[in-house]
Amino acid sequence: MERTSQAKIYTKVLEVIRLLRESRKRIVFAESCTGGAVAANFTVVPGVSEVFCGSMVVYRNDSKTQWLGLDPAMLADPEIGSVSPQTSQLLARQVLAHTPEADFALAVTGHFGPDAPAHLNRRIFVALVRSVDFRVWTKDALLPNLASLRSENGPASASKKDSASETYPHLRSEFQAMAVEWTLDLLIEALS
Repeated sequence: MERTSQAKIYTKVLEVIRLLRESRKRIVFAESCTGGAVAANFTVVPGVSEVFCGSMVVYRNDSKTQWLGLDPAMLADPEIGSVSPQTSQLLARQVLAHTPEADFALAVTGHFGPDAPAHLNRRIFVALVRSVDFRVWTKDALLPNLASLRSENGPASASKKDSASETYPHLRSEFQAMAVEWTLDLLIEALS
Protein backbone atom coordinates (compact mmCIF):
# COMPACT_ATOMS: atom_id res chain seq x y z
CA MET A 1 0.00 0.00 0.00
CA GLU A 2 1.38 3.41 -0.87
CA ARG A 3 1.93 5.77 2.01
CA THR A 4 -0.87 8.16 2.72
CA SER A 5 -0.46 11.85 1.95
CA GLN A 6 -2.36 14.66 3.61
CA ALA A 7 -3.23 16.07 0.18
CA LYS A 8 -4.87 12.77 -0.82
CA ILE A 9 -6.89 12.70 2.41
CA TYR A 10 -7.99 16.32 1.95
CA THR A 11 -9.16 15.58 -1.61
CA LYS A 12 -11.22 12.64 -0.34
CA VAL A 13 -12.69 14.74 2.49
CA LEU A 14 -13.79 17.35 -0.06
CA GLU A 15 -15.44 14.60 -2.13
CA VAL A 16 -17.35 13.26 0.89
CA ILE A 17 -18.49 16.78 1.78
CA ARG A 18 -19.61 17.37 -1.82
CA LEU A 19 -21.62 14.12 -1.83
CA LEU A 20 -23.26 14.98 1.49
CA ARG A 21 -24.10 18.53 0.36
CA GLU A 22 -25.59 17.34 -2.92
CA SER A 23 -27.81 14.84 -1.12
CA ARG A 24 -28.58 17.30 1.72
CA LYS A 25 -27.43 14.77 4.31
CA ARG A 26 -25.46 15.04 7.55
CA ILE A 27 -23.01 12.68 9.22
CA VAL A 28 -21.68 11.96 12.70
CA PHE A 29 -18.66 9.86 13.71
CA ALA A 30 -17.65 7.52 16.53
CA GLU A 31 -13.88 7.13 16.43
CA SER A 32 -11.70 4.77 18.40
CA CYS A 33 -8.28 4.00 16.88
CA THR A 34 -8.24 7.19 14.80
CA GLY A 35 -8.57 9.29 17.97
CA GLY A 36 -10.56 12.04 16.26
CA ALA A 37 -8.37 12.21 13.14
CA VAL A 38 -11.32 11.68 10.79
CA ALA A 39 -13.18 14.59 12.37
CA ALA A 40 -10.04 16.74 12.43
CA ASN A 41 -9.70 16.32 8.68
CA PHE A 42 -13.30 17.47 8.17
CA THR A 43 -13.18 20.47 10.46
CA VAL A 44 -10.43 22.21 8.48
CA VAL A 45 -12.96 22.75 5.67
CA PRO A 46 -14.88 26.04 6.03
CA GLY A 47 -18.65 25.55 6.20
CA VAL A 48 -18.45 21.83 6.97
CA SER A 49 -20.98 22.21 9.79
CA GLU A 50 -23.62 22.16 7.05
CA VAL A 51 -23.01 18.40 6.72
CA PHE A 52 -20.88 17.40 9.73
CA CYS A 53 -22.59 17.01 13.12
CA GLY A 54 -19.57 16.01 15.20
CA SER A 55 -17.56 13.08 16.47
CA MET A 56 -17.26 11.08 19.67
CA VAL A 57 -13.76 9.84 20.37
CA VAL A 58 -14.42 6.60 22.25
CA TYR A 59 -10.86 5.41 22.50
CA ARG A 60 -11.22 3.38 25.70
CA ASN A 61 -13.75 0.65 26.42
CA ASP A 62 -15.12 2.66 29.36
CA SER A 63 -15.95 5.50 26.97
CA LYS A 64 -17.64 3.09 24.56
CA THR A 65 -19.71 1.79 27.47
CA GLN A 66 -20.49 5.00 29.33
CA TRP A 67 -21.00 7.34 26.37
CA LEU A 68 -22.56 5.01 23.81
CA GLY A 69 -23.96 2.19 25.92
CA LEU A 70 -21.97 -0.73 24.53
CA ASP A 71 -22.10 -3.84 26.68
CA PRO A 72 -18.87 -4.20 28.70
CA ALA A 73 -19.21 -8.01 28.57
CA MET A 74 -19.24 -7.86 24.75
CA LEU A 75 -16.17 -5.62 24.71
CA ALA A 76 -14.36 -8.04 27.07
CA ASP A 77 -15.40 -11.11 25.05
CA PRO A 78 -12.31 -12.45 23.21
CA GLU A 79 -14.54 -13.58 20.33
CA ILE A 80 -15.86 -10.03 19.74
CA GLY A 81 -13.98 -7.41 21.74
CA SER A 82 -13.55 -3.72 21.08
CA VAL A 83 -11.87 -4.24 17.71
CA SER A 84 -14.37 -6.10 15.54
CA PRO A 85 -16.98 -5.58 12.84
CA GLN A 86 -19.71 -6.00 15.46
CA THR A 87 -18.27 -3.23 17.62
CA SER A 88 -17.82 -0.81 14.74
CA GLN A 89 -21.44 -1.38 13.69
CA LEU A 90 -22.75 -0.92 17.23
CA LEU A 91 -20.73 2.25 17.68
CA ALA A 92 -22.20 3.64 14.46
CA ARG A 93 -25.76 2.71 15.47
CA GLN A 94 -25.35 4.19 18.94
CA VAL A 95 -23.79 7.48 17.87
CA LEU A 96 -26.59 7.77 15.28
CA ALA A 97 -29.19 7.22 18.03
CA HIS A 98 -27.53 10.03 20.03
CA THR A 99 -27.52 12.42 17.05
CA PRO A 100 -31.06 12.80 15.65
CA GLU A 101 -29.99 15.41 13.09
CA ALA A 102 -27.59 12.94 11.42
CA ASP A 103 -28.57 10.93 8.36
CA PHE A 104 -25.44 8.76 8.53
CA ALA A 105 -23.13 7.58 11.28
CA LEU A 106 -19.66 6.24 10.74
CA ALA A 107 -17.54 4.33 13.25
CA VAL A 108 -13.98 3.08 13.10
CA THR A 109 -12.18 0.70 15.45
CA GLY A 110 -8.76 -0.85 15.16
CA HIS A 111 -5.55 -1.82 16.86
CA PHE A 112 -2.18 -0.31 15.98
CA GLY A 113 -0.13 -2.13 18.61
CA PRO A 114 2.30 -2.39 20.18
CA ASP A 115 0.49 -4.88 22.45
CA ALA A 116 -2.23 -5.99 20.03
CA PRO A 117 -3.19 -9.65 19.77
CA ALA A 118 -1.55 -11.04 16.61
CA HIS A 119 -4.87 -11.48 14.76
CA LEU A 120 -5.84 -7.83 15.42
CA ASN A 121 -2.53 -6.03 15.02
CA ARG A 122 -2.86 -3.34 12.33
CA ARG A 123 -6.49 -4.35 11.60
CA ILE A 124 -9.25 -1.74 11.32
CA PHE A 125 -13.02 -2.09 11.02
CA VAL A 126 -15.22 0.67 9.61
CA ALA A 127 -19.03 0.76 9.59
CA LEU A 128 -21.47 3.28 8.13
CA VAL A 129 -25.15 3.23 9.07
CA ARG A 130 -27.92 5.15 7.29
CA SER A 131 -30.73 6.44 9.54
CA VAL A 132 -33.64 6.08 7.15
CA ASP A 133 -33.43 2.29 6.82
CA PHE A 134 -30.44 1.33 9.02
CA ARG A 135 -28.58 -0.03 6.01
CA VAL A 136 -24.99 -0.85 6.97
CA TRP A 137 -21.84 -0.60 4.87
CA THR A 138 -18.67 -2.15 6.26
CA LYS A 139 -15.02 -2.32 5.39
CA ASP A 140 -12.03 -3.83 7.10
CA ALA A 141 -8.36 -3.61 6.31
CA LEU A 142 -5.07 -5.03 7.41
CA LEU A 143 -2.57 -2.19 7.34
CA PRO A 144 1.06 -2.83 6.33
CA ASN A 145 3.36 -4.32 8.93
CA LEU A 146 5.70 -2.19 11.01
CA ALA A 147 8.82 -3.78 9.55
CA SER A 148 7.92 -2.78 6.00
CA LEU A 149 7.26 0.80 7.09
CA ARG A 150 10.53 0.94 9.05
CA SER A 151 12.49 -0.30 6.05
CA GLU A 152 11.00 2.49 3.94
CA ASN A 153 12.37 5.01 6.44
CA GLY A 154 15.92 3.86 5.71
CA PRO A 155 18.55 2.45 8.04
CA ALA A 156 18.40 3.37 11.67
CA SER A 157 21.17 5.63 12.84
CA ALA A 158 20.57 5.01 16.55
CA SER A 159 20.29 1.92 18.68
CA LYS A 160 17.29 -0.35 18.20
CA LYS A 161 15.69 0.89 21.42
CA ASP A 162 16.18 4.55 20.48
CA SER A 163 15.03 3.88 16.92
CA ALA A 164 11.86 2.13 18.08
CA SER A 165 10.94 4.90 20.51
CA GLU A 166 11.52 7.58 17.85
CA THR A 167 9.88 5.63 15.04
CA TYR A 168 6.78 4.31 16.81
CA PRO A 169 4.92 7.65 17.14
CA HIS A 170 5.61 8.29 13.45
CA LEU A 171 4.31 4.82 12.53
CA ARG A 172 1.22 5.26 14.69
CA SER A 173 0.54 8.56 12.96
CA GLU A 174 0.96 6.84 9.60
CA PHE A 175 -1.45 4.07 10.67
CA GLN A 176 -4.00 6.68 11.68
CA ALA A 177 -3.63 8.41 8.31
CA MET A 178 -4.14 5.09 6.52
CA ALA A 179 -7.19 4.34 8.66
CA VAL A 180 -8.62 7.78 7.84
CA GLU A 181 -8.07 7.14 4.14
CA TRP A 182 -9.77 3.73 4.28
CA THR A 183 -12.66 5.32 6.18
CA LEU A 184 -13.03 8.02 3.53
CA ASP A 185 -12.97 5.37 0.79
CA LEU A 186 -15.94 3.62 2.40
CA LEU A 187 -17.82 6.92 2.69
CA ILE A 188 -17.22 7.81 -0.97
CA GLU A 189 -18.29 4.32 -2.08
CA ALA A 190 -21.49 4.36 0.00
CA LEU A 191 -22.49 7.96 -0.77
CA SER A 192 -21.85 7.77 -4.53
